[in-house]
Amino acid sequence: MKISDLFYVANAKSKGFEDHESGKIPFVSNGLGETNGIVGFVKPLATEKVFNKIAVCVSAFCEATVQRAPFLPRGNGGSGMVVLTPKEEMTEEDLYFYAAHINLQKWRFSFGRMVIGDRLKSLEIEKPTKSYDLMRLVSNLLPKPVKKKKTENIKYASILLSRLFDIKKGKGKYYENCEPGNTPLVSATGGNNGVMGHIGLAPIFKAPMITLERVSGNAFVQLEDFVTVPDDIFVLKPKKEMGIDELFYCASIITIQKWRFNYSRKMTPIRFKKLAITMPIDKNNEIDPNAIKSLVTSNYGWDSIRPISR
Repeated sequence: MKISDLFYVANAKSKGFEDHESGKIPFVSNGLGETNGIVGFVKPLATEKVFNKIAVCVSAFCEATVQRAPFLPRGNGGSGMVVLTPKEEMTEEDLYFYAAHINLQKWRFSFGRMVIGDRLKSLEIEKPTKSYDLMRLVSNLLPKPVKKKKTENIKYASILLSRLFDIKKGKGKYYENCEPGNTPLVSATGGNNGVMGHIGLAPIFKAPMITLERVSGNAFVQLEDFVTVPDDIFVLKPKKEMGIDELFYCASIITIQKWRFNYSRKMTPIRFKKLAITMPIDKNNEIDPNAIKSLVTSNYGWDSIRPISR
């Protein structure tokens, strides 16, 4: 059967991610990766279309993800997202089933033949039968949702990163110059927590620390002792001991500001000293670790964080 038999097909309507202020609505763009296609959180513009029902979101290159509402898909530049909203009630497992089958057909599309609504409508897709009980295993593979804690009473203040971290240039070798091994090599990649692979080089940096990619602005918490490529990576070492939850909080807030950096405006030690992030504070105007822990540990997927390897 055709996708149009199962879904309403709508084109995304929004500007680019960099045209938005930071906010609370997930912005979905091309790609899959570890963020399920979400590149950040924004404040939608008045002319944009926010989707308020769970749906399958398909990129211009036929990368299908399941997005929980609300979300704002990328719509600018002629290569925007296509959103599939079920015509009849479906479970979340059903949506994952259809998204997987759409991904299997990405070979049909390319830069010269991108996904558009009309092409997607006519795409043939398998309809599951009542015997697809294995699909129920999907819910066991995903982190369990957690109950959100109240955060409206938390006070915040803008704090310079240089007050919290020492910045160090990455050290190591390039992947192609190394033998395989067990040490994570952090590179300028947005996937797999920034780890390009594992090499036979002794660790240089001791976890936990934050790695910061100078061009993209992506920040990751490294949970294993690691090395980096020689260029384009900074390592942020806490000036005082921090819990894993505090590091994840800082990394997420740094990444939210990634729009400030690009190939022609890389992160530098001078720019780092001027960069500030919003931190919870207590009644004495000091950083509040309990508030940070409450914010971080109530997020979806926190129970999947691996302990630090020693």
